[in-house]
Amino acid sequence: MTAVTAVLSRTHQLTSVRARPTRAVAASTRAAARTSGVRLTRRGRLLFRGLPVILSVAAATVAAAFFAGVLFSPPAVSADTPAEELQTVTVMPGDSLWTIARDVAPEADRRDTMRRIDELNGLEGRDPELGQELYVPPTR
Repeated sequence: MTAVTAVLSRTHQLTSVRARPTRAVAASTRAAARTSGVRLTRRGRLLFRGLPVILSVAAATVAAAFFAGVLFSPPAVSADTPAEELQTVTVMPGDSLWTIARDVAPEADRRDTMRRIDELNGLEGRDPELGQELYVPPTR
């Protein structure tokens, strides 16, 4: 056997090996072909299908609660009843809610007048600051 025929037979053997894959290579190729697509488990399918349903139900619930609140809530100000005429008082040195309530409505209960002044101005129990303008309920 000459060197040329030895090289040619060796090349023929390599190409024939490449042309015929072994069983392990063929099995791994089939496994790769099967797993190339996305395969979901049962839990994954439930999540993939159920998540949009859950989100749409939550959105519908929020929308229904919003529209029910808008439709069934009484109007804050109605055209049938006039709004109260509020007066303003500037806080001077030595003033407290008690003295302001006494000056604004001397015949009314001071605690109720103080509570109303607190609600009108959003004081939330804090003392008024010097120079602050407070809304006070109208005198009746």
